Amino acid sequence: MINKNKPLVSVITPCYNGEKFLHRFLDSVLNQTYTNVEFIFINDGSFDKTEEIVFSYKERLKSKGIGLKYIFEENKGQAAALNKGLKVFNGNYITQPDSDDILDINYIAETVDFLEKNKDYGMVLCKLKILNDKNLKQIGVLKRKHNSSYIFDDLILERNIYFGGYTIRSSAFLEVNPERNIFENRGGQNYQMLLPVAFKYRCGYINKRLYSYVVRQDSHSHQLKDLDSKFERCDLHKEILVNVIDGIKTMNQADKGLYFALIEEKYVRRKLRIAFQFRDIKFFNKNYMILQQYREIRVQDYLLYLAIKNKFIYYLTYYLYEIIRTITKTMKRYFL
Repeated sequence: MINKNKPLVSVITPCYNGEKFLHRFLDSVLNQTYTNVEFIFINDGSFDKTEEIVFSYKERLKSKGIGLKYIFEENKGQAAALNKGLKVFNGNYITQPDSDDILDINYIAETVDFLEKNKDYGMVLCKLKILNDKNLKQIGVLKRKHNSSYIFDDLILERNIYFGGYTIRSSAFLEVNPERNIFENRGGQNYQMLLPVAFKYRCGYINKRLYSYVVRQDSHSHQLKDLDSKFERCDLHKEILVNVIDGIKTMNQADKGLYFALIEEKYVRRKLRIAFQFRDIKFFNKNYMILQQYREIRVQDYLLYLAIKNKFIYYLTYYLYEIIRTITKTMKRYFL
């Protein structure tokens, strides 16, 4: 039952074969202290017990005042599934948690409270806990540094930012996306949802651990083990970014050109790192030459260039690089 005295929140969640983790996510939706919610669940072509599990929660959700909209479609990826939900949502606010993550009981209440008190903000994010999927033990924390409430560039560069724990003001989303349709790409859906809003509106931050990101070793991103698949994922993400920025009507062409160049450099450098990781000298040289053409060679790039030529120096540099990368990742988890 909709409570007209409180804003309606649309929780939109795509899911593909979620039987192993869906119970804990649905429990976290059911246990929200804020219950003026429409829960839109898109089954992205699952062939396990996903549908059965969702329907088993229907009456319990209803008893809490949470309306369930269930949609089934052929497997086309999260962005395509999310589009189904965007066509039918009615909420004043949108949040799009992944079906393998967990919401704190006050997640919706806190994010709604922030946006109700800060009308000039288009969205808000919170601090995240990182959990191991095997035992749900906390292995890290992600929080944002308070350097700016305009996060457009940070999102593009994945700098001082993360995906998860966002709630978006529906009026802001519909202003920049009146067609209720995002670019469909199997590389994901976060850039499509967040960037157009972030270009025009400020993003708030709640320094509380209200959202748990569960690290699953069997997830698609964790199964990318060869150079070609990692390169392919780079290309998918690059395609999303270019498409989304190209579609921002209020951005002039000169600025779009600058962002396209920034994106190109980002993924050339990322491919350079991947080629180094696999000691693929051909692909390393290819991307190194591109950076040379852009006159964007950094000290780290040059050191990798010297290292990859010599097997002994390469393995020494590789292990040092991995140690530094692990330490940096750990520091980011706890101190960002």
